[in-house]
Amino acid sequence: MVKGFASIIDGKAEVLLLGTFPGQESLDRKEYYGNPANQFWDILCEVFGVLRQPASYTEKRDILARNHVALWDIIDECDKKGKSSADGDINWGTAIFNDINSLLNEFSNIKKIIFASRICEEKFNKKIKGSISREDIVFGLVPSPSRANAHFSFKDKVAVWKAALK
Repeated sequence: MVKGFASIIDGKAEVLLLGTFPGQESLDRKEYYGNPANQFWDILCEVFGVLRQPASYTEKRDILARNHVALWDIIDECDKKGKSSADGDINWGTAIFNDINSLLNEFSNIKKIIFASRICEEKFNKKIKGSISREDIVFGLVPSPSRANAHFSFKDKVAVWKAALK
């Protein structure tokens, strides 16, 4: 079993961005969206008007904090079939899901959950949503930040993410 990351959150977070599980490069770097080919941090820089690309993971995390965004994955640990970041490599039968309900109850400022991919939303709805006790949460979906998601141009991804996060 491979263990994921703790949430990135503080008491000012209003939005929870949810992914599925880190890819191998992210796990190796010990950073959310650590694969430079992933557009996650580029999208957030555009959405929040960050003019200079962050030079460190600390600076990336600061972008989240300054904009009241928390980050976590729906899976705490799982077996993976391969080394890629593809959700298709996750052995879903072994997945242990994070306790998102407890997080939402602890951080009551969070009013919105945004899913960073359709599969994340689908698995959340199937495995987690029924355990969410708060009724004030709004849910949204943005296109996957993966470059493999060719259904959306970078510009279109930024536009959808901006609308979801504002």
